[in-house]
Amino acid sequence: MWNVQYAFRLGRQAIPGTACLVACVGFACAASYTGRSQPQQPSTSLSVNGSPASLPNRTALPFELGDDRAVVLIFIGIECPISNAYAPEVNRLRAAYENRRVKFYLVDVDVDVTAAEARKHAEAYGLTCPVILDPRHELAQALSIRVTPEAAVLGGAGALLYHGRIDDLYVSLGHRRFEPRSHDLRDAIEAVLDGRPVPNPVTPAVGCSIST
Repeated sequence: MWNVQYAFRLGRQAIPGTACLVACVGFACAASYTGRSQPQQPSTSLSVNGSPASLPNRTALPFELGDDRAVVLIFIGIECPISNAYAPEVNRLRAAYENRRVKFYLVDVDVDVTAAEARKHAEAYGLTCPVILDPRHELAQALSIRVTPEAAVLGGAGALLYHGRIDDLYVSLGHRRFEPRSHDLRDAIEAVLDGRPVPNPVTPAVGCSIST
C-alpha cells in the first residue's frame, strides 16, 4: 500500500500524486499535465563527452542535479522482460546509494504509455524510483541509450560519466548467466563517489531495442 505523497515535477510546476513520482520529457507530455501549450525550458544542463547534449529547447527535464553527487537514469520498457527482470537489482542499487547523495530515476521509453500505466507497472514490480516518461526518446538519444534496460550516470556538473549495462548477467538475448560477473553500474557509481574516473565509461547493454 502506497502511503507517501509524491509530486509530479515539470520545470516549476508541481502536481500532487499518490503512487510514484512520474514526470514527462517532451512538450506533448508536459502539456497533458500542465494544461498549457507553451514550450518548457530545460531545468538542467547536460553534457555528453564534454559537449552540450542536443536536447530540444522545449524539453522539460524533471530533475535538477543540485547538491547530488550523481544522478542515475535507468531506461526501461514496461513490456521488456529483461528490463522487468532487473527490478530487484534496481531497488537494491537505490537502497545502497540513496543516502550517499545519488538520485535514481527510471526513464520509460514506451511511445504510448500513460502515467497511469507507468504507475501501475511500478507498483506491480515493486519499483520505488521516480519514473520519467520519454515517449519521444529525446533523453535516450541525448545520452546514447539504445536498449532497455540501460543506465546512464550523470556527474554533479551534468556530464555523462557512464552509460551501458547494469551488469553482465545477460550475455546475449536468451542467454543469461546464473550470477553476474561484472557489476558495471555499481562500479561506475563507486568511482564517481570516490572522485575517480569511471574505469569502463561505456559498456554494451543487452535488452530490448528502443524503436525510433
